[in-house]
Amino acid sequence: MKGSAALAGKVKSVNGAIGYVEYSYALTAHVPYAQLKNKSGKWVLPSTARFAAAATRASWSSSNGFATNLVNMKGAGAWPITGATYILLKKSQANKTIGHDMLGFFNWGFTTSTGKADAKSLDFVSLPSTAVKKIKAVWHSSVKSGGKPCWP
Repeated sequence: MKGSAALAGKVKSVNGAIGYVEYSYALTAHVPYAQLKNKSGKWVLPSTARFAAAATRASWSSSNGFATNLVNMKGAGAWPITGATYILLKKSQANKTIGHDMLGFFNWGFTTSTGKADAKSLDFVSLPSTAVKKIKAVWHSSVKSGGKPCWP
């Protein structure tokens, strides 16, 4: 079996099977999903609102490259098995214009209504604005070309 779509299909086809796949795959494949008890003792179903509730409780820090554990976050509305998707960037960009445009694409996704709507249409959750502000500060201080920041 290869990939989340295949796993979702297999879980759906095997009576009594339990598996874990990305939320969008479960929705697309119409796989039933479980209600889980979160750290605050509340029983919750997965949803983008529940994932956002977990993300807002996280300590987004540049000291660890913004890698944060979103599992079992406190909060009555938090889904207990939430994860983040990460972007890996080279700190030293060969071309300032390309570096700037790449960061501009991510900024578009993080901050514009269209970017956020596209993420939502794929069952992803936008980062909290406090995290985005910290990330953009690191772009300015760390992502450079010829010693100059690629991001304003």
